[in-house]
Amino acid sequence: MAPQGPGHRPSGAHNAGRQGAAYRPQFRDPSGRQVTKGFALKRDAQRWLTDQTAHIVRGTYGDPGAGRTTFAEFYADWSSRQV
Repeated sequence: MAPQGPGHRPSGAHNAGRQGAAYRPQFRDPSGRQVTKGFALKRDAQRWLTDQTAHIVRGTYGDPGAGRTTFAEFYADWSSRQV
């Protein structure tokens, strides 16, 4: 059996370069964009994935990036529609 040093990770714990992100569930949102999030614990990853899937099925999923509009962008869009 190979020696297990301080940098050893158990198989199945794919870190992908992030400290503590051993589990990275992913899904496709209603627009087709792939969404991924990292978790240290499998149960937390499964809970998040189950919650996101339920939101999609119920039709209550909200894109987390949808609210990332600066005030300048908002004002430019809003002011162009004012009479």
